Amino acid sequence: MELVLFSTMLSVTFGLFLGIVSALKRNKVQDHVARVFALFGTASPRFWTALLAQIFFYSYLGLFPAIGIAHPSTDIPRVTGMPVFDSLITLNFPALYDTFHHLLIPASVLALPQISILSRLVRGSVLEVLGQDYVRTARAKGLPNRLIVYKHVLRNALLPVTTQIGMMIGWQLGGSVIVETIFSRAGMGSYVATAALEGFDIPALAGVTLVMGSIFIIANLIVDILYASIDPRIKVGAK
Repeated sequence: MELVLFSTMLSVTFGLFLGIVSALKRNKVQDHVARVFALFGTASPRFWTALLAQIFFYSYLGLFPAIGIAHPSTDIPRVTGMPVFDSLITLNFPALYDTFHHLLIPASVLALPQISILSRLVRGSVLEVLGQDYVRTARAKGLPNRLIVYKHVLRNALLPVTTQIGMMIGWQLGGSVIVETIFSRAGMGSYVATAALEGFDIPALAGVTLVMGSIFIIANLIVDILYASIDPRIKVGAK
């Protein structure tokens, strides 16, 4: 869950940023760079990206560890079972640094395809809203471009993006199986891989499928509820 939550945060943050910059700088250098990045992210399979990240950041640069949740000598407090979160709430800063250091690359690999998809979706949605009459009216009134983007454009462009974020949770859960296995991280992904490869444990596979499906349903329910707060015209439960 920690891996999925952090990768979702990375996906939303960088996906929104790249999409907005790409739309506002349409057909300029920033837009072309974001387009190439999105193409690379969507075309690259996660297992290849994970191995490439290990070779580059561990073997060549030596900046990040290749596998594991923390160094064997690190004393990780156990409260919820999520190492980074447990280190944070217990104020164990050495363990927090070590666990976060081990989490960053796997979470980035897991988030890369979603950043690419989300950035293209945000770009298209923002460009569509920029062409609306009320945006042209706001510009005709002399409102600053920053105010127009943040007050008029982003809120109306967020509806399709919100749907994508809800779907993203399910895709991240599925992708975590490969990422956890390659980076040797203990979690649902490595658990289901072990259950499938060693003895084909049917109850374990069924249990993980049920948990992942439930999380996916809850995430989409939350997204539907958020629709009403993003767009006041939508009333939850209205017929």
